[in-house]
Amino acid sequence: IAGDPNSGLKDFAPTSFEASVLDIIDFGQFDLNKRMLLTETNYVKNMMGFDKTQATDIRYWTHKPNEVLSRAMLIGMQLGPSFQVTTWKDVNRTLFQAVDHEKRTLFLVLLLILLVASFCVASHLFMRVFQRSRFIAILKVIGTTPKQIQWFFIQYGLIMGVCGALLGFILSLLFIFIMNILLSSGVLIPPEAYKLTQMQLNMSWFDVLLVFSMTFIFCFISSWRPSRVASKRVILEGLRFDA
Repeated sequence: IAGDPNSGLKDFAPTSFEASVLDIIDFGQFDLNKRMLLTETNYVKNMMGFDKTQATDIRYWTHKPNEVLSRAMLIGMQLGPSFQVTTWKDVNRTLFQAVDHEKRTLFLVLLLILLVASFCVASHLFMRVFQRSRFIAILKVIGTTPKQIQWFFIQYGLIMGVCGALLGFILSLLFIFIMNILLSSGVLIPPEAYKLTQMQLNMSWFDVLLVFSMTFIFCFISSWRPSRVASKRVILEGLRFDA
């Protein structure tokens, strides 16, 4: 459907034409696949009454989508203020804002899960302190200082946290691999709702480092109190403890 670009809105008259479909292209977006039509440039210009130098818009395709902002700034500086440069990130700004909001919400949920896990670590360490009272007393008898005993239990809690974080990291890699297979098949994301034919999950190493750091901090804090209790245990109480 086309009309005269030089005429007013009230003089707009749709024009239909017949064309042969030579091939079907997947643009990666459901709405583009439904309404986008590619044809020869001069054919469209003649049909719409354009000169050879006229165009409504120019689309630039790149194989490096993460560099579109820098390239858009470069193109905008070359074209001047009379032209508007829009990237795919600008078109999908609402979708990116929703994903960013969901990401922050999931991070808060993850912090709550780490907090609950830290309480589990603390309760486990308290049980180990009371179960190993005889062992702690023997260590103090042979000359182990309270700081060394405290550091031993802190290391025990940190090892638990690191092992749990590594296990979660391996499981998350497996989960991403399975989800990418399902997402590429279009089973989980209907194209009619999300306007996307496929989606891919990627892991951010910054997020991985942040999660590992928070896990380390939470485990250190949860191990502090049980280690202090272990370092202050009286030798006689530990020797009388029947383990």
